[in-house]
Amino acid sequence: MVVAQTNTYGIDKQLKRVQDYFDEKFASVWDGTIIIYGRAIETTENDAKRLEVYTDKNDYQRLTINDRISGSIVFKVNDRLIDENRLKAGIDVIFMVNVKDVEGTGVYMDEKALMNAYKIVSNCGLLENVTDIKVGIDAVFSGYDTEGIEHRDMSPFHVFSFTTQLEYFENLC
Repeated sequence: MVVAQTNTYGIDKQLKRVQDYFDEKFASVWDGTIIIYGRAIETTENDAKRLEVYTDKNDYQRLTINDRISGSIVFKVNDRLIDENRLKAGIDVIFMVNVKDVEGTGVYMDEKALMNAYKIVSNCGLLENVTDIKVGIDAVFSGYDTEGIEHRDMSPFHVFSFTTQLEYFENLC
């Protein structure tokens, strides 16, 4: 299930295309409800940096593991650059999944979930090469407040991310 704002523009418009691609592809390899959020927004509260995601009608919520769904996917923009006159963004594609739910088995298959996700991310023609993989809450959310996150790296929950690049452009003239 894709959660996205209407009338997206720039990077958010391109991320919406990736969300739609993921929605189709993950439905064919993972079981259960997968929520695919758009770009996470960095916020600060009491000197603690957090990530929030758009939920609906200009409402945002703190990014956490949700044990009522099988998984969620979100995009964190790390940097933006111009490469050969093209706008690009380095992004992390973050996955928070209940491995037993998504793989449809009573066995904890975290590596299989990671490999299925890698295959879809790396085959997405909208994203460029995967350059890094992070595993675990502290690695994925390095620099952000993670104290309030329940189920910290605890089976059956698995948190990982892939670093990649996204090219985006809007015709302004």
